[in-house]
Amino acid sequence: MERFKWIVVIVVAVTMGMFSFISRAETSSPVGYWKTTDETGKVKSIIQIFQTSDNTLVGKVVKFYPEQNVCTACTDQRRNQPVVGMVILSSLQQSEGRWNKGEFLNVENGKNYNCSIKLGEN
Repeated sequence: MERFKWIVVIVVAVTMGMFSFISRAETSSPVGYWKTTDETGKVKSIIQIFQTSDNTLVGKVVKFYPEQNVCTACTDQRRNQPVVGMVILSSLQQSEGRWNKGEFLNVENGKNYNCSIKLGEN
C-alpha cells in the first residue's frame, strides 16, 4: 500500500479546503505542488509552495477550478488581478516540525486568514 503525504492547513476561519501533495515522493517539506479540495473532495486548485531566500514558504496558484480569471473579492493590491499566478500563502516560518505565522488569502471571499502548515501521512 502506497503512503501519501497530506498537508493540514490550520486556519482561523474557513478556507478553500484540504491540501494534498501531487507528487508521491517522500519529503519532510511542503515544498512542491499541492491540490486543494472542497468538502466533497472536488479539486479546487493547484498550488505551488516554494521556499524564499529568507527561508519562509509562500504558495501561488498555478490552476484554479472552475476558472476564475481575476480576484474581484480581494480588497488589497490583488483586487482584479489574475488568480493564476497569485500568491495566496505567505510568510510561513519553520518551527518544531511545522510552518507557522503564515497568511492565507481565500480568493473566493477576498479575506486573509492566519495559517500554519504541518505535514502528516494518510
